[in-house]
Amino acid sequence: IYPVQKSLGFTLIELLVVVLIIGILVAAAVPQYEKAVWKSRAATMLVNIRALANAQNVYYMANGVYATQYGQLDLNFDSLPESNPSAGAGYLSAASSDAIRANNDYKLVINSAPANFLHSTAIFIRGPYLGGGLLIPHYVNNLSGINPGELYCFEYAVVKGKLCKPFYGAQDVGTANNITYYKMP
Repeated sequence: IYPVQKSLGFTLIELLVVVLIIGILVAAAVPQYEKAVWKSRAATMLVNIRALANAQNVYYMANGVYATQYGQLDLNFDSLPESNPSAGAGYLSAASSDAIRANNDYKLVINSAPANFLHSTAIFIRGPYLGGGLLIPHYVNNLSGINPGELYCFEYAVVKGKLCKPFYGAQDVGTANNITYYKMP
């Protein structure tokens, strides 16, 4: 009689089960990881928009008007190139090419084009939140529910419902020109 040999390896079925379990775990983890990465980018954007709005307020107190270019402000964004006017073309207009700072994810704009709504704005220019962003109005005329100096989240129709409420728990203020505005908590 021959002795029974124990197998020292794994069967094909065992290997397939392990690969399947790893695949399921990866499929569940990757979307959560991407959401965390974009949430981190949104947090950076929030810090930058507040810094820009504060610099605008300092400039206004010193000069009686708001700046239309970054060169007028005592502010430097090391993580954002000096200017990138083509970044996210179609979203927001600016008085000059020096009114825009952008990286690969979002742009920060001194928006002075509309006469009735002057604001500092940060907007995603790529990714799942393209067309969503943050703004702090400096001057508002005829836009109900929007008050100067307060922080708002906004979403163009393409990203509606994906950014402001899920990320920030913001409250809907209203819609104007296909943009939905949300009051930040």
